[in-house]
Amino acid sequence: MRGVAMLLAGAALTSLLAAAPSAHAQESTWMVTPPDTPAGAAKTGPVAVLRHDAETGTVTLALTRGGRDVLAPSPVGIVTEQSDLSTGLRFLWRTDRVVEERYTTTVGKRVERVAVMTEARLTFAGS
Repeated sequence: MRGVAMLLAGAALTSLLAAAPSAHAQESTWMVTPPDTPAGAAKTGPVAVLRHDAETGTVTLALTRGGRDVLAPSPVGIVTEQSDLSTGLRFLWRTDRVVEERYTTTVGKRVERVAVMTEARLTFAGS
C-alpha cells in the first residue's frame, strides 16, 4: 500500500510555477510502472496511467494491478478559494526516479523490509 501511496503522490500535480514547456509538451498519455524486477520475476506492482486532454486542460488518473482495474480513470485536480487547477492545465515536464524505502516491523516472518517503487512527477501550469 505504501508503494501505491508513493506512486499516487508522485503522480500528483507537483508545481504551479510557469516555465518554458519541454520538448515533450505534446505528450498526452504517461505510464508509471514498477521498477525493473529480477530476471524471471513477475511485475505485480501497480501501473498508473495519466492522460492529459490538451483541449480542456484536464488530467485523469487510472490504476491497474496485475492487469485488473483498481481505479477507473478519475479526474485529478485541486480547487481552492483562490484558484481552480482542475481544468486549463498545460503540461510542462516529467521527472522519474526509483525510490527505495527500508523499514523494520515488530512482527512477521521478516522484520527487515525493503520497498522499491517508481516515482513520477508530472508538472503542469494552470491557465
